[in-house]
Amino acid sequence: MRSISVALTSKLPYDLAEDDPKLADVFGLYRDVATQEYERARPGPKSILTADLLREIVVPAYLSGGRKGLQSVQRALQAAGYPGSGPNFDVTNDQARAAVRKARALKIIPPAVRKDDR
Repeated sequence: MRSISVALTSKLPYDLAEDDPKLADVFGLYRDVATQEYERARPGPKSILTADLLREIVVPAYLSGGRKGLQSVQRALQAAGYPGSGPNFDVTNDQARAAVRKARALKIIPPAVRKDDR
């Protein structure tokens, strides 16, 4: 089954200018449908790792953790009451790694540097 946004995209010619006033309604409708479809397409609960949580908990723990930054993030998330998926609802290494990865994607934490690249 094809999605609505794929069907709409395949019907639009490539040479259309998005700033054309005649087509503003068409592109507005396309954006609305694509946004609704994207929000609906993600199953499961919404992420609790917000940018504020990353700035207030993850970044200070990671930057002050030295060589054990992930363990520091894991302990900080556990202490903050973040619901873990491990036994007894403990925060797992994978959840700490995901928090650091998301902080790097948002450019809150600088990218990792290898020793041979310094």
